[in-house]
Amino acid sequence: MPYEDDAETWVLYTRGKKGNISESLRQLLSYMENTNQNNAINEDLRDIQQMVDQVKRDGEVSLRYMKWFEHDQMMYEEGREQGRKDAQESAERERKIAEQERKNAERERQIAEQEKKRAEAAEQKNELTKRLLADQRIDDLQRALDDPAFRDQLLQEYDMN
Repeated sequence: MPYEDDAETWVLYTRGKKGNISESLRQLLSYMENTNQNNAINEDLRDIQQMVDQVKRDGEVSLRYMKWFEHDQMMYEEGREQGRKDAQESAERERKIAEQERKNAERERQIAEQEKKRAEAAEQKNELTKRLLADQRIDDLQRALDDPAFRDQLLQEYDMN
């Protein structure tokens, strides 16, 4: 890509296989790919490594000039951790909702069972009342209203248990 000031743009691939490059450029590309003391194998790279070390020691400068992939990695890890937290919170919320729904369903089942028993008891009392009236046992009917044990005795007598 030509520029007005005759500058040039070079695109360097650190893992490229084509083309002949100088040994010093190969060393620089290797160092750029993995910037550490072990890869600073010539005087120029050792000078660069000293500057890198100095920048890394200065926290503010280090943060400002951090390599993009390091920044991206840090952001990725933070996002991953937040994702784990969000997933745990979501799972906990869902567990609580499911538990509450289970409790509500159990409560509704119990209420329905109680209502069914009440309806059956009311139907049983109505049937007993009809039979006692049919047999003209008014005194027994009056007593059965106030005495549950006597009512049970009458239910057995009429084979309604």
